[in-house]
Amino acid sequence: MTNDHPAIGEYLKQARKAHGFSLKDIAQRTCININVLRDLETGNISKLPNKTYIRGFIKSYAKEVGLDSNYTMKLLEYTYDQFEGKDVSESFVDPVAGEDPYIDNAVMSETKNSKDPDKLENVVHEKVQLPIRSIVIGASTLAILISGFIFLRNQFKETQKSLEKISKEMPAQTKAEIQAKGAIEKVADPVVVAPKADPVVPGLKIKPAPKKKIEAPVKKVETVKKIVPTKKDKARFTKATFIRKFKSPLYTINDKELTGEDKKLLTSQYQKAVKSNSEAVFVTALKGDTWVTYKSDDLPIKSFNLRKGRKISITAKSKILLFLGNSNIAKVFYKNTKVQYEAPRSVKSFVFPPKEIDNYHIPLFIREDDGTIYTVREYQLLQNEYN
Repeated sequence: MTNDHPAIGEYLKQARKAHGFSLKDIAQRTCININVLRDLETGNISKLPNKTYIRGFIKSYAKEVGLDSNYTMKLLEYTYDQFEGKDVSESFVDPVAGEDPYIDNAVMSETKNSKDPDKLENVVHEKVQLPIRSIVIGASTLAILISGFIFLRNQFKETQKSLEKISKEMPAQTKAEIQAKGAIEKVADPVVVAPKADPVVPGLKIKPAPKKKIEAPVKKVETVKKIVPTKKDKARFTKATFIRKFKSPLYTINDKELTGEDKKLLTSQYQKAVKSNSEAVFVTALKGDTWVTYKSDDLPIKSFNLRKGRKISITAKSKILLFLGNSNIAKVFYKNTKVQYEAPRSVKSFVFPPKEIDNYHIPLFIREDDGTIYTVREYQLLQNEYN
């Protein structure tokens, strides 16, 4: 094993040049901001967005230049470990001898013990044909089920017609006997007897029964067990995190009435959901995929990839925190008005309503290595607790 590996940026750059692509070509094909690509290739790690989003960029880049995604992911982790000053002696596993990081090694593993030169081509052909076979089998099964349903329905209709024919040919006397057997005899209503009143004795006074004192139930106070933080928790929330204030203005709102394409983008359902005493945000991914992370009021944080052409509306009673990755290909609307913003690094944070901006810092969301996401305020509280 050796630690003499290329940085992920240099590795991608070499593959790009080998295919004759310019940096602008890759930016157009992947919808990734060209400044992010330039920082990635030059190894300017400190200016790159969160590593979670970089992983998505690397997969798109590797796909365009025909690189193996597993190998490029290992190089990414190796590069970040070097940047963070970690021990990289065990952080990278070299490719198995005979495997090529430029092709899919999952296919090669099926043929590495074969002496047949056409084996690889056959395996690839089988992998392509497998989904087609599944579709054909599924369509055949569906056709059989539909045919069976039609057959049973016709049989039911034939049986119903036969019963109706028999009923018409049956003598009237026989019908009367069948109806008599199925008749339900009426049962006389039971006689309800009123209870007898207690005899009245002249001159006898009856003392009312003493009222029982009803005591209020005693509320049980639950004792909350204090959680003692582990060394792992302390290590997570005591590490240095660059938290800073937002640069003003974070965004501007165009109060002019929407026209043309912008007016067509807003759905009627969203427009009806907008109320003066609540918050409403509308996001649409126009030219490619965008990564969305948001939190409405005190509801759980949601994070997902918004596909090209998809839209999402977010509503809340008091506040909305929103983060967009690859934000330059998306449009944002706030209460039926267009939000204008600049994102040199293709990532953008938003806080709605605007008066809440001063109460938050950047990064708006912090994602842990295990996938847990915190708002910056939640993360600061945990840091204070464990420090």
